[in-house]
Amino acid sequence: MTIAALISMLGAAMGIVVAGLAFGFSTAPGWRDTRWFAVVGVGSGFYTGLNSLATLRDVPERYIVATSPWLVHFAMLYAVGLLFYSCRRLQRKLGKLDYALAGAAIAVGLVSLIPGAAFTGEVFYSDVRWLGLRYVIARTSLLGDVSLMIIVAISITCFVYFLRALRKGGEGLQAHCLGVGLMMVTILVDSITSTGVINMPYVADAGFVVLVALVGANLTGRFVGSATALDQLKNELELRVEQRTGQLAEVNEQLMRAEKLAALGQLSAGVAHEINNPAAAVSANLKYLERALQQGKVPDDARASIAESLDSVRRIARVVRQLLDAGRSAAAAAKPTELIFNVRNAFEASVRLALRASERKVDIQLDVPKSLRAVGEQHVLEQVFTNVIVNAIHAIPKERTDGRIQIHAHETSTHVVVSVKDNGIGMSDETQRRVFEPFFTTRSLDEGTGLGLPVSLGLLRAVDGNLSFESELGIGTTASIELQRAPELIAQPRGHAVAEVPQGKRRSLLLIEDDSNVRNAVSRLLSDRFEVLVCEGPTEALGVLEKGRFDVVLCDVMMSGEGGPGFYRELQYRDPGLAKRVIFFTAGITNAEHRAFIEHANVQVLHKPIDVSELVRFAEGLPSIR
Repeated sequence: MTIAALISMLGAAMGIVVAGLAFGFSTAPGWRDTRWFAVVGVGSGFYTGLNSLATLRDVPERYIVATSPWLVHFAMLYAVGLLFYSCRRLQRKLGKLDYALAGAAIAVGLVSLIPGAAFTGEVFYSDVRWLGLRYVIARTSLLGDVSLMIIVAISITCFVYFLRALRKGGEGLQAHCLGVGLMMVTILVDSITSTGVINMPYVADAGFVVLVALVGANLTGRFVGSATALDQLKNELELRVEQRTGQLAEVNEQLMRAEKLAALGQLSAGVAHEINNPAAAVSANLKYLERALQQGKVPDDARASIAESLDSVRRIARVVRQLLDAGRSAAAAAKPTELIFNVRNAFEASVRLALRASERKVDIQLDVPKSLRAVGEQHVLEQVFTNVIVNAIHAIPKERTDGRIQIHAHETSTHVVVSVKDNGIGMSDETQRRVFEPFFTTRSLDEGTGLGLPVSLGLLRAVDGNLSFESELGIGTTASIELQRAPELIAQPRGHAVAEVPQGKRRSLLLIEDDSNVRNAVSRLLSDRFEVLVCEGPTEALGVLEKGRFDVVLCDVMMSGEGGPGFYRELQYRDPGLAKRVIFFTAGITNAEHRAFIEHANVQVLHKPIDVSELVRFAEGLPSIR
């Protein structure tokens, strides 16, 4: 194999490889111009590959004649690709000259495939004795000579384009100018060599190789630079995203704090409104009675003043209790529980309580199967049912005599669904949107606080339940209560033996309370039902219990030290039987450990202010004294 054939084959391989790389680059954003250089690579690769036959020894002349038209065809393909690539690379619109040259090249490339169009069918030999080379060259016709001129014209045009752009400060164009310029020179040298004026080897193949190599290297460097810049940009973006994420987290935290403060402000305003009004009534009545007693007389309306004060205190207690329930429902995690209740029994109790609370004549139809059981604490969910029923009762105007509430329940595979339907005035769209908004109520201040439904929703969701409403003005409202259905087999808790108290004998009660005002007031309140002994704290109470026993121990939860829970644990260690007769009472639990104790310990809890009848009921359910 001659050196010329080796160069041609090397050029063919390089052209195909660079064509593949250029086409691959062209799929990346901003690299579409390299698609035309892939055409350049294909044209130069096939041209140099076929042209290697001219320098190989012992190649039949008919092969040279047969492949020569394809040389012109691929040379024209190369020329068109180079012209289009140059314009795309320089972001230059194709002009009339460009279209004329491209059209001529395409036409000549296609016509050259016609036998005898570009070549005469004869060959001649060109010897370069000082290199030991012999070329077998097909003799060109007029069309073949025209094809050579077209290649020269396109090469000159592209060289001029790149040279102008380079002089204007274009980057990465040096390799293009050098490659196209060398290609132009090699074609001119081959043209002169073919005339026999000079005895030189044909160097167009080498020109193809140099052009493809230079531009291919430039494209590779451009691609590497682009990838490097992209990687740097990615790193910068990641750093910037990390910084922005940190800033966003900080802003989000500030926003959450602001929202919490806003919510706290709204809650505080609502609580202040709901508590200050009845507190003002209590304060005014007490000052009025104090002034009358200082004057040595009891006013005629003393009973009315006391009744108003008690009613105001009940309103305050109701608001506080609902706030505590709201806090409990908000903090509760929806988790499985073993507590179940009979839905029918709970609704029967709730209906009785709602009718007593509303004092209205309403026909309530209860259609709840006795077999339905759901998950949850019955006394807690009775409050929910009562709230819903009371709302339904108050939705019916007082003057109406046909008020009707239908309570229907059924069970699905996973839930018990209860609907409470009334034929009241219904709710507007605005009311339905705000129905669960704290402190929003359509009732008077004496009838509602606006906390019942938000608290009820929270308590239901704490046991995987839900509460929703459908309403139409003038027709009525339907409340849908969803409860988690209880498993089929549930072990029923065993109750304690009820203490037997001799007829006429009052129970003994140990009261443990660190607030002197509360201690004295509760002691006076319970003195007509119990034999009361008071203690200021757990330490004093444990000392008293070492000397005597009591039927009931009423203990505050929040006290100094370990408070009520600490007292209860110590009492369990000393006297487990007596520990079962402890009833706790509280105005609100702010300590997380105390709250966890009350939630998980099997103890009775009352809320301040004390309801004597409720305390008596709890006391009657305590175990007997052994």
